[in-house]
Amino acid sequence: MNQANLLSFEEAVKFLKISKSYLYKLTHQRRVPHFKPNGKKIYFLESDLRDWILKNLIKTSEEIDQDATDYVANQGQSN
Repeated sequence: MNQANLLSFEEAVKFLKISKSYLYKLTHQRRVPHFKPNGKKIYFLESDLRDWILKNLIKTSEEIDQDATDYVANQGQSN
């Protein structure tokens, strides 16, 4: 693991552009990947935070419509 990719709690707050309290909430709820060696300070991998951000994609209306069209078209093929 490259130390340049390891972020402290403060660095993660700046990277994500969120409040400290919200990041504490996310770590407490285990909703964001993090490390807590010896149960003390919290650390993050920058790549894990990028992946976490990208996992929460909101589709456009056009993408949802296309998914629905594809789903309906494929239902007729499975029978």
